[in-house]
Amino acid sequence: MIFWNSDYQGRCWILNKKNKKTSENYTSQSEFNRKKILNFLTTENIEFVDIYKKFSNIDDPLKYYPFRTKTHFTEKGYETVSNFIIDKLQKID
Repeated sequence: MIFWNSDYQGRCWILNKKNKKTSENYTSQSEFNRKKILNFLTTENIEFVDIYKKFSNIDDPLKYYPFRTKTHFTEKGYETVSNFIIDKLQKID
């Protein structure tokens, strides 16, 4: 999910959550698309928040999903995402 606000000085916010599909082709294509988007944002000097990176650095990211299944976040998962975005916004300017 990409959040874009042209009035916000060209900044772009990306919430990138892995889809629950697990086929190798889908995962490869998903990662390819992710890298392509991040490369574009970096090249264009657009600031972004990479939620995927945040969750990949957590020891047990499945604890933020109900029944440990990557469908949607639990309340704690959404709280973690919200706090991460707030921290990034507070560091701007």
